[in-house]
Amino acid sequence: MIGQPLAGFDRLNRAVVRGRRAPHKPLLVLVMLGYLSRGRDRVAYDEVEPVLRRLLARYNAQRSAQTPFNPWLRLPADGVFEVAGWSPDRGYSDVAARGTVGGFVPGVRAALSMDPLAVPALAASMLAENFASSLHADILTTCGLANTVPAGLLGTGGRPRDHGFPDRVFDAWGRACVVCGWDAGDGTDEGIGVQAAHVQWHCFDGPDTADNGLPLCALHHVCFDRGLWGISEDWTIRVASSVEGGPEVLRGLIDRHSHPLRGEGTLASHHVEWHTTQVLAV
Repeated sequence: MIGQPLAGFDRLNRAVVRGRRAPHKPLLVLVMLGYLSRGRDRVAYDEVEPVLRRLLARYNAQRSAQTPFNPWLRLPADGVFEVAGWSPDRGYSDVAARGTVGGFVPGVRAALSMDPLAVPALAASMLAENFASSLHADILTTCGLANTVPAGLLGTGGRPRDHGFPDRVFDAWGRACVVCGWDAGDGTDEGIGVQAAHVQWHCFDGPDTADNGLPLCALHHVCFDRGLWGISEDWTIRVASSVEGGPEVLRGLIDRHSHPLRGEGTLASHHVEWHTTQVLAV
């Protein structure tokens, strides 16, 4: 992290509460960085709440536990954020948060304003430590940071990646998407648009091994990381009950429920269990 005033954000990395991923505080930080990048250092909870609720609905596996007031009122304990118009004796609830105004503490604001790369670097770190890479662009767009974080910064932070991971996955499974079979080539390359996806996310200690990877087309990759589908105990495709859409979605995903994965690779059961409990929509 950049300097002592920003050290408090390190405690938010890979946020876990009672054994589950807890993206609430990292998402609030990203939302507030978006406002700060647009020149707003103080924002009302009533304005932040719908944006944060939408992000939690997308990126928190426990869809029934979307409580934007919680990170808003609890982030001050980390020493990087403050809320005016509230004190702990008012309790932690949506009612208590309404009418309050929040922003980064003065030392953090100063540190972020001194270096033009401080905001994008902090945003990239929050993403790298808490979310699969396929989700980064959408999160940045929703938070108003799409034009603030250079592409070269994405993926920075966190533990180093093993660049041999994709080849290991393709050697084990082939270069076709295990859901739809997409295997486009142009004579000079094969598997165009096919990516090696981590089952247990890299940022949550998922290893760069073949038994933790699947070849997926870009569409089924982002759907997998969003928790729209996962893998059942019998190694078949498990589509979340919340998935909806038109004929293409029906044909491309919903109708593939209970179908076996394509290919001959194998996965470690503990990586599949991690994805089921931490990512798959419930």
